[in-house]
Amino acid sequence: MKLLTDDINRYLQLYDIGVHKALIDPGKIIQSTLSVMSKKINETNATIELGSLIPLQADPLLFSILITNLVDNAIKFRKLVVAPVIKIRSSHADEINAVPGASRDTPYLIITVSDNGIGFREEEAETIFELFFQLNTTGTYKGSGIGLAICKKI
Repeated sequence: MKLLTDDINRYLQLYDIGVHKALIDPGKIIQSTLSVMSKKINETNATIELGSLIPLQADPLLFSILITNLVDNAIKFRKLVVAPVIKIRSSHADEINAVPGASRDTPYLIITVSDNGIGFREEEAETIFELFFQLNTTGTYKGSGIGLAICKKI
């Protein structure tokens, strides 16, 4: 119950946090975030592979929260018999042409976080970001259904 309460509080706090964009080095923020998560990373023998990470305009705190939630999710929903491998990289959106509704005059970056975990079906791609939504309700994987909703909000 405490996990759920804490997660709800984190979600609601996003409404109170002002956005303070700056040009950030995502590699530095990711390294700092991974350092804070090192115990969980080490306990699961997770490997984190950082690819090309392009500087971007973002709120450093919100970017850190985003990465924390995505890496935590990748570790949490791992295949239990395989060590997690989590890859983080960025690319210019025009390289892969994948920003729906994007303004043609605005450059975009795509941050990709991928893993070798249990995955999800393509038709679940949108619903997994809904508040309290959980794909696995068997109790094998613990979670509140809030982490990816936080990512979507950011």
